Amino acid sequence: MNDKVEHWRNQTLVNRTRSNEMIATECYTLVKYIVENYKERMETIQNPLLHLFSHCMELTYKEINLYALNHSYINGNIEKTIHGHDLRKLSSMFVKLCRKLSQENCCSDEDKKIIDKIIPNHIKLCETLATTTTTYRYIENYDNNGNIKGKSVPFQNDNESPNIQELYPLFKDCYSSASYVSYILEYFLQ
Repeated sequence: MNDKVEHWRNQTLVNRTRSNEMIATECYTLVKYIVENYKERMETIQNPLLHLFSHCMELTYKEINLYALNHSYINGNIEKTIHGHDLRKLSSMFVKLCRKLSQENCCSDEDKKIIDKIIPNHIKLCETLATTTTTYRYIENYDNNGNIKGKSVPFQNDNESPNIQELYPLFKDCYSSASYVSYILEYFLQ
């Protein structure tokens, strides 16, 4: 009996994943667990951990932006958004969406204040991560011919690199506030 229980405890069910939002939630859960439980130096897991931060927010922004695009609430290229991986571009679209939403007459004054307050955090998160598609995934960027274009990680010195104690609260705030914006947007577009 115990072997069967252990087998199912470890069974992955990726065939049941139905949205990027679900994967973003899984990334968020994993980041939260790692940061709150990993007691060694963060540099020993820095690249995959920072990639999880970035990928979680990429998927979160992408889902919200696509919802707004598909409902013609904002203008943009749906195909480019679907296939886009640039966190800065996705975040920029999200911030524009937030600004537009906070200007709506039906948006409560309280929600307008909340939205205006969270926008700088989303900008700061992207600046802190300084991410592109390849940042934290590969050591170098390559052009279409396979030639090295430069370092993938843009940080020149140690103090420029993200500090988990500073990044994690910002990340949690951005993830939860994006969920809040998503809720307001869905309510507004019903």
